[in-house]
Amino acid sequence: MSGSAESSRRDFLVKMGGAALAAGWSKPPAAAAGANKNQNVLFIAVDDLNDWIGCLGGHPDVRTPNMDRLARRGVLFSNAHCPAPLCNASRAALLTGVRPSSSGVYTNSQPMRQSEALRDAVTLPQYFMSNGYRVNRTVNLMDIYPTLIELCGLQARNGIEGASLLPLLRNPQAEWNRPSVTTYLRNNHSVRSERWRYIRYGDGTEELYDHRNDPLEWNNLAGKPELKKVKAELALWLTKINAPESPASTGAPEGDY
Repeated sequence: MSGSAESSRRDFLVKMGGAALAAGWSKPPAAAAGANKNQNVLFIAVDDLNDWIGCLGGHPDVRTPNMDRLARRGVLFSNAHCPAPLCNASRAALLTGVRPSSSGVYTNSQPMRQSEALRDAVTLPQYFMSNGYRVNRTVNLMDIYPTLIELCGLQARNGIEGASLLPLLRNPQAEWNRPSVTTYLRNNHSVRSERWRYIRYGDGTEELYDHRNDPLEWNNLAGKPELKKVKAELALWLTKINAPESPASTGAPEGDY
């Protein structure tokens, strides 16, 4: 390993060692535990946050008033550490409660479910779901715009293609049959429901994955005749418009945001 690479690795480890974990409680944990069957949980994960938030010393170019306020209301762990200094290994450990040294997942190129120790591991969201929590409602980031409009009582606008999430904010168990559509370049779309992901490419190629039994999308089921109806139902949500590509810029991206 070169000197610069070793230095970067040390710097990364030092920064990650200073990372903190903040949790807000309306009651002390012992009291909250027996209050209701299902306690409300808000899990916020931020990649590469470092210790730049105000409650951990801050940074001259960073302002984090809301996170600082949350820290003041709850418990701030200022000496918290990640289980590994790589995204995939750390995420796998966080979600399964199994150390990298036990799972063998050490790098970003090792799928979690390929580990013998984690093949059948129950992740944190899965365990909560099995105990009555609904943590996998399918939404899209485009839904933020109409949600904020409705929450703030502003007049609804035409031309917005997302849907307000207010029904789910009011009742997480509310009926929600709207899948999420993701587009990669022109004419390539995926439709994700709570169970299925259907992908159709511009050349007509299809993929279909059952996230209930295949969360990592290893087995393409698009060719199975018995799933023709599933594909047809998901295909109804494919966009009917595929606009020509807008003009490109050779310089830095510009925009009035």
